[in-house]
Amino acid sequence: MTRLLIHPAKDSGGDRVKTWRALLAVLTAMFLLVQIAYHTGAEGMRSRGGTVVSFKRGIDQQLFAVGPDIAVAVSRGSVQSADGELPLLIPRRVAFPFSALCGVYEGDGFIRDPAAARALTGYAVSVQPHPIPGERDRVTVQMPVSEVAARLRPLSTCNESCTTVNAAFPLLYAALLASGPVVFLRSRRRGPAEA
Repeated sequence: MTRLLIHPAKDSGGDRVKTWRALLAVLTAMFLLVQIAYHTGAEGMRSRGGTVVSFKRGIDQQLFAVGPDIAVAVSRGSVQSADGELPLLIPRRVAFPFSALCGVYEGDGFIRDPAAARALTGYAVSVQPHPIPGERDRVTVQMPVSEVAARLRPLSTCNESCTTVNAAFPLLYAALLASGPVVFLRSRRRGPAEA
């Protein structure tokens, strides 16, 4: 009686594990490269092929604490109105992982108590009614930006540009890490079988 040994194909489980680890290394390298570029102030990234990825920093803003549950937003781009009126917003904590990657607070709509903001800033506060009933009115303060920076404490601000840049990474890591146990279990399957 002849014994026949069946050997695994060239694409064995070990190769799958190597591929999985390589994908993890490439994803981590991309993540670190994007973080370094973004947090050192780059406006975007360019690949060898000329593809440009913009971080869209023109819509970013810095929040400054006026008082409990009141923050003034200073635009970093062209969004700030020309007459110097700065929006008064409610600072809200953002969820992980964005709080760790981008900043802790974001503006969550306009405040509801303009009188409190007037008392805390000492500057004129204006209210522009929202055209849709039930929506929050636009509340602004006429405070010079230089005065905001000198008097108020900056908050760790989570900007839309940062959340946009980082939105895909948690999903990619989750998919890759979820596939890890399957790859490792399949690579541990029995070796050569006897027939």
